[in-house]
Amino acid sequence: MTYFDTNHSAEQAGAASVGAVPIVLIAALRDLLSESYGEQISALAPLACDGLHAQYRAATDAADKAILRAAIHKLANYAQPLRSEIQRELGKRFDTKMNAPDDALSHTGRFSLEALQLLEHLGMQEEFELERAVERLRAAAQFELNTLSDGIARLLGRNALAESHNPVFPRVFARTLLDSLAAIGCEPQVKHAAFRALCPLLEEVLPYIYEQASSLLDLGGRTLSAEFKVPRAHATYGGV
Repeated sequence: MTYFDTNHSAEQAGAASVGAVPIVLIAALRDLLSESYGEQISALAPLACDGLHAQYRAATDAADKAILRAAIHKLANYAQPLRSEIQRELGKRFDTKMNAPDDALSHTGRFSLEALQLLEHLGMQEEFELERAVERLRAAAQFELNTLSDGIARLLGRNALAESHNPVFPRVFARTLLDSLAAIGCEPQVKHAAFRALCPLLEEVLPYIYEQASSLLDLGGRTLSAEFKVPRAHATYGGV
């Protein structure tokens, strides 16, 4: 089922509404998440470079040194393009998740330890690294993730939000980062090195990003409930 079309900024959405919840609130949520994530990654880039420099000094293999040097160069010199790409990519992925049909296949579910080991055994290094990062991000921000997911579910008039349709599930953020690193010209091994350097730092800031988004929903929901004179718990979007 298609919930909404957010191919507009929050400003462009204005006061348009479907049911009791204006499109502007969903668009504002998407824009806040995208902008905040891009800003945080850009701010974390120097710290990631520090970690990569330490790895470079400890490395003895010339090929490994070359990969680390390239990753440092990308994060040090392409922080702004990376920020822009992340904001664009996360916004696109948010919309895709929210508009996915109920029977759409998804990779956002939790992978078991056995599945992760199988991925590594089969040589699917990127998927292995991605799912390992997702599990760590999820553990680091479980409470904040649940709070935000519940808020989005209430906004849609649902009891819960399936992970496969959750636009704020950690895999959305991790995949956005990987694809954005590729978009600024990182070769696969360089991309993985930069990703590994950024993910532990992201564990510290993702809860904050989720908290920001939950605060927006809470404030927006109270405002809209008063404006449309409907209980917030019964506010619906797109007839869902």
